[in-house]
Amino acid sequence: MVTWNYLTTSIAINNFARYTNTQEGRKLATNDICARVNAYVPCNNKTEILKTFVEDANKTNSIEEFKILASDLLLVINRNWIDKIDQNSE
Repeated sequence: MVTWNYLTTSIAINNFARYTNTQEGRKLATNDICARVNAYVPCNNKTEILKTFVEDANKTNSIEEFKILASDLLLVINRNWIDKIDQNSE
């Protein structure tokens, strides 16, 4: 089993964002991204982060806009990532 970390999160989100030529494709990618983040990503403010992502994703009109939004999501996740090693040392 793959250990879920920031690198695997980045790969997954970027892969989902690659095939979003239509609004329906972007909706499916948004749902897949949110499902993976909810299931595997340890970060603070996850609910609020994903709520904002979904709202913004629904406004995108192109694959380029969606890719930028996915990249922005990764930056937000990175800033809010919970490192389990740091938590154990407290």
